[in-house]
Amino acid sequence: MVKSKKRDERAEPVLFYPMDVLPPSAATCRAALYDAFADYRAALHVCPTCFGEDNQEELRLTARQPVERANYAVIRQFLFEHPNCCDGLDSIRHWLPRLLEAGFFDTDAFPSPIAQVYRSGLWLWPEQEQAAIRAAVRRAAEGWFRGGSPAPFDEPAALRLSLARHRRGLQRDARKADAIAEAERPLGLHEENACSRFSVQSLLLTRFEPRAVFDWLLQCGSRRAIAVIVEMLEESSLGDDIVYYSTPFGPAGAEEIEQALADATSALNRLVRHALFEVVTDERLLALYETVCQSDPGLAETLCRAEYAWGIGAYEAWLTDPGAEIARLRHLLRIAGQGKALSFGGTSSP
Repeated sequence: MVKSKKRDERAEPVLFYPMDVLPPSAATCRAALYDAFADYRAALHVCPTCFGEDNQEELRLTARQPVERANYAVIRQFLFEHPNCCDGLDSIRHWLPRLLEAGFFDTDAFPSPIAQVYRSGLWLWPEQEQAAIRAAVRRAAEGWFRGGSPAPFDEPAALRLSLARHRRGLQRDARKADAIAEAERPLGLHEENACSRFSVQSLLLTRFEPRAVFDWLLQCGSRRAIAVIVEMLEESSLGDDIVYYSTPFGPAGAEEIEQALADATSALNRLVRHALFEVVTDERLLALYETVCQSDPGLAETLCRAEYAWGIGAYEAWLTDPGAEIARLRHLLRIAGQGKALSFGGTSSP
C-alpha cells in the first residue's frame, strides 16, 4: 500500500514552475521553440469563409519557405480563428514558433498569442512543447522588465512597422505612407503597458507560480514592472480575451475538456488575485512610493492610484481558498494524464 501511494505521489504532475531559475539565452530558447514544433506540417485546407482567396494564395506561397522565414503578416490570421477553420491545431502548431517569435507583442491581436494557445488546450499539450514556450516567455520577461529587450521575441516597434508596410504593399494606397510614418514613431506608454500585460499574462498562463511572478516583478523594480503591477491591481482577471475555448477534440471529449478549461481559468484567476494581494502588500506599495516619489513623479502618482485599488480588491482576494483552486487546476492536468484529449488534428478534408 505504501509503495503504491509513493508511485501516485511521483506521478502527480507539476502544477507551477519557479521564477527564480534563469532561462537559457534568447538564442537557445528560440532554437528550442522551433525544435519542439518541427514535426508539424502546414495543412493548407483552411476555411474559405475565414481565409479569403488572396490570403489562401499567400499561405500557399509562404508554406514553401522555412517556417522561420514566414511573413508574420501572412500567417497572423491563425491567431484569430478557431483551429477547425485552420485545418486543425496541428496546422497552427506548425506556424506557432514564428507566430510567437514575430507576434508575441502584437497589441492588436485578439486574443493575445499566448491566450490563443492557452484556450486551445496548452496545458494538455506534450511537455516538450509547453516547456519550450515557457522558457521563451520567461526569457522575454527577463529582458523586457529588466533591460528593455523582448528577445527571443521581436521588438514591438519592429512588428508594428512590418505590419504597416505589408498593408501598404497590399493596398497600393498613397495614404499608407502616413501609416508608415505612424509606425516608425517610438513605442507609446499605452502600447508599452499593453506589452507588459501580455508578458505577465503569458507567465501566468504558462504556469509560473503566481506569487513568484509578482515577487519577481517587485524585485525588478523597473518602471515597466511597477506599472503592470498597478494595472493588475485594478483589473479583476487575467484578461478579457479568453472568452471561449477552441479545442478541436472529438465530440466525445469536447464538452468535458472545455468545461475543465473554463473551470481551470476561473480557478487560476482567483488564485492569481489572491497571490497578487498576498505579495503586493500595502507596506510594499508605500516603500515603492517613497523610492520613486522624487525621481519619477508620474510613477509615484500611479502608485497612489494603486493604493486605492489595493484597498478595494484585497478583501475579496482574501476570501479565496488557494487549496480549493489548486485542486481545480490539478483536475485539468489529470485529464491530460488520462489521455482524454482525443485528437489534436483538424476536421477538414484533404
